[in-house]
Amino acid sequence: MVKASLFISILLLLGTDACAQQTLIANAQLKVLYRNFDNHISMAKSGYDCDQIKLIVRSRSLSDSITVHGTGCEYVVRTCIYGCIDLIASYTDQKSVITYHDTTTFIVKDIQAPYITLGGRLRGGTCHASVIRAMPGLVAIGTTDLPYRCDIYSFQLKYLRKGHRKSIVLTAPGPLFTNEMQALLAHLRKGDKVIIDHVIASYAGMLAEDIGGITFTISDSH
Repeated sequence: MVKASLFISILLLLGTDACAQQTLIANAQLKVLYRNFDNHISMAKSGYDCDQIKLIVRSRSLSDSITVHGTGCEYVVRTCIYGCIDLIASYTDQKSVITYHDTTTFIVKDIQAPYITLGGRLRGGTCHASVIRAMPGLVAIGTTDLPYRCDIYSFQLKYLRKGHRKSIVLTAPGPLFTNEMQALLAHLRKGDKVIIDHVIASYAGMLAEDIGGITFTISDSH
């Protein structure tokens, strides 16, 4: 299973509290860590080598729920807690021999499950039959700015003819429509329904789970 990674760069500036405040603003959109996920932290400070910088992690809850691996400029932070975590860059001025600590606070969030689309475009609703037939299968799209991979292992397609109560159910062993599904979709008529559900997928290194489905009502058979 492939693990995705979130890279967060913390630019550490020399100087006053005003500079520290600028650092926080510059990185405001990145100040998020994701639970149960390898968050990669990259640090840099002007005038200092990587072996002169150390990352300190301070939690506002249980510190033993956080693991940190790495040295110098590159670290991996993993946590299962909620709330806020302070990432502190510790470095010592060689002239004054004073140790400084620059703190950036990160919010810990859950990774949201991706949403299902047909061909990366359609999310359900009323649709022409020809548009559905032209799509090769399903694409899962992430709901955050987190660059993670999502693998679809299987899904069910249910075809319900207009005026009928019993649907035809087919299963695909992956994200693409099977030949049998494509043959079924060739007979779509106005008022029919195509229901795609039981989409089993793994994302961001998580265990495979059902991430939902989508429903289409056919507006035109052509």
